[in-house]
Amino acid sequence: MDMYKGFLEKARVDVRVSLLVWTEILEERLGSWVSYAYAKGSSIKPWSSPIDYVPFLSDLDIHVMLREGRSAFFEGDDAFFEAIRVSRRYEELFLERRKEYLHVPRPQVVLLNNLAEDPLYVPSRVRDVLVLIGYPPEPTPVPVETIQTIDSKQILELVAFLEPLPMSLMDKTGLDLWVVVRRMSWLVSPTPVRLLTQYSDDPQEVWSWNRTRICEELEGQGFSQISSDYREYYMSGWRLSSRSSGIPRRITMS
Repeated sequence: MDMYKGFLEKARVDVRVSLLVWTEILEERLGSWVSYAYAKGSSIKPWSSPIDYVPFLSDLDIHVMLREGRSAFFEGDDAFFEAIRVSRRYEELFLERRKEYLHVPRPQVVLLNNLAEDPLYVPSRVRDVLVLIGYPPEPTPVPVETIQTIDSKQILELVAFLEPLPMSLMDKTGLDLWVVVRRMSWLVSPTPVRLLTQYSDDPQEVWSWNRTRICEELEGQGFSQISSDYREYYMSGWRLSSRSSGIPRRITMS
């Protein structure tokens, strides 16, 4: 962990600056239309080891709820170009305010208005998020059995992604492989969590754990190989990020 301490400290500052920038952008772009917004996921959880946050691979998850009367971040014929302008605005503001950065955090901005209608959606507890704007309500508790059923269904649906994966890899090289990595990353991160919720009386608490804790619990449940593969996936992310950040390439997980 010691060799990563400095990198993670810099990454944490990068994340904080990024969240401040996005709060400003949301207020600037949408103003009073934003009912509330918060950050969630690995970027705001404790980082106990390098796998808990990996620059260039981990996302900065920002969820936004708009007030009744507006259901989209961008509206009108100029929506495409407005989105490009926001993307440019984020990068410009971040680079202006964070000169000595390790990485530019990768934002994943999600509108909650439509997501909240999805029967597979389980809202985050307020204590598990970092509020950026407004006051998100504490959601109605979801029954344990419901969360376990949803998570089990999501695991089984991975078959549709995994079966054609070899064919999607064989003709990719260089940066084209990065497209596949990005498609995988949002599936890899939650899958062991969904496995562990099947053995827990408090699945939402499991969702609040960082990856270090997830690996420990996997090993405790007898899933040592899954734990090992999970760790190695994120340590490979550190090795990949070394190509553009100066992070030492010879990295192993102690």
